[in-house]
Amino acid sequence: MKHKYYIVLLLLLTIPLHVFGQYEKYLQKDPEPTEQAQTGAAFSVIENGTGVGGFYEMPVGWFTNLGAELNFFFLRDSKQVDYIDPYYGYHMTIGRENNVYLFELMLTLKKRLFAREIDDNFRPFIAVGAGPVYGMNFPEKKSFPKQYRWTFNGAASAGVDIAMRGDYLFGISLQYRYMKFNGTLGETSDHSTMDIRIELGKLL
Repeated sequence: MKHKYYIVLLLLLTIPLHVFGQYEKYLQKDPEPTEQAQTGAAFSVIENGTGVGGFYEMPVGWFTNLGAELNFFFLRDSKQVDYIDPYYGYHMTIGRENNVYLFELMLTLKKRLFAREIDDNFRPFIAVGAGPVYGMNFPEKKSFPKQYRWTFNGAASAGVDIAMRGDYLFGISLQYRYMKFNGTLGETSDHSTMDIRIELGKLL
C-alpha cells in the first residue's frame, strides 16, 4: 500500500517538470536579424532637379552593406518655369538657358541600426558614399559653348529600408551630396544639394 503512495507522490513531483517541458516547446526565441544582398532602382528629388538610378549592395558582416550606385540627374535652371499651355495643352518651358546632366558612379557603405532591438522588416540605417561625377551642359543658345566637367562627389545619408512580402524592398532616405566642379557647369560650379531618395528593389 505504501508503494502506491510513493508512486503517486513521485508522479506529483514530476508533473511540474512535464509541464515545463511541454511549455518549453512553445517558447520561441526571436529570430536572428537577416543580412541579405539587395538590388533595385531609385528615384531622387534634389533641390534643382530630379534623378534616376540603380543600386546593388552586398553584406560584409556586422549588419553593414558595401554597395555601388549608378545615377543620372537632370538639373533645372533657377529661373526655369514649366507650365501647360491652356489653349493647346502642350508642355511649355520658359526661362531655361541650360540643359545640365550629371552621371554619377558611387561606392557606398551602409550601416544598419538597432538590428536586434526592432523588427527585422524595419531597418533604419546611416550611409556614406563617394565617387566620380561627369557633368555635361548643352546651352539653349547654340552660340554658347558646350560644357563638360569631372569632379569627385561625397554623400552622407540616413533613412530606412522596409522589407516586404516576397522579399521586396522599399527604402527612403535623406542625404546631402557634396558636388563641386572646378569650373562653371550651367549656372554654377557648386551643385551640392539635398536629396530625397526612394528605392524600390529586391532582397537576394
